[in-house]
Amino acid sequence: MNVSIAGLRVLITAGASGIGRVFASTFFDAGAKVFVCDMDTAVLAQFHAAYPEIGVTATDVAVVDQVDAAPRGAGQYIADQRDRALLQEQLSACHVRRCVH
Repeated sequence: MNVSIAGLRVLITAGASGIGRVFASTFFDAGAKVFVCDMDTAVLAQFHAAYPEIGVTATDVAVVDQVDAAPRGAGQYIADQRDRALLQEQLSACHVRRCVH
């Protein structure tokens, strides 16, 4: 089966290092539109220097105020209002799952 992910929107939390970084770079290299959230600002800055085309934001998905602010800070990477709404929806879902566990 030949499946293309080119053009898909991908959100990766904790994506600036480790397995998250591997996922982010792999999806990006395959043509996906990738956005990374991470709470480690130093590592996020290093990631962004290596992949300036990938949108990034310093966000701890356990902190509701940061989850709410992330789409507003993503404007330079996510121009489409619908895409920002999808980002908000997915980050909110991450927040809820993390708080429930």
